[in-house]
Amino acid sequence: MSWPVSRGNVAAEEAADRLGITEDQLARGGYTVHTTFDLALQDATTALVKNLKGRKGTRLHTAVVAIEPGDVAVRLLYGGL
Repeated sequence: MSWPVSRGNVAAEEAADRLGITEDQLARGGYTVHTTFDLALQDATTALVKNLKGRKGTRLHTAVVAIEPGDVAVRLLYGGL
């Protein structure tokens, strides 16, 4: 997966940090970030998690990670709600 760099996403934050530049510089510099993330899987997971309900009087915290067994590529990272 690759996409033009934009501010506020995890891949952009990590890339800027590793390059020793700001996210603004990264966004303006014409860089493209290549990842193994599956955005369709990310979107589907986000939609499914939004429908989860905890027991009455509790707060539910959810984290999901998907890793491809053959090449150990990270396909999905979700943390929230």
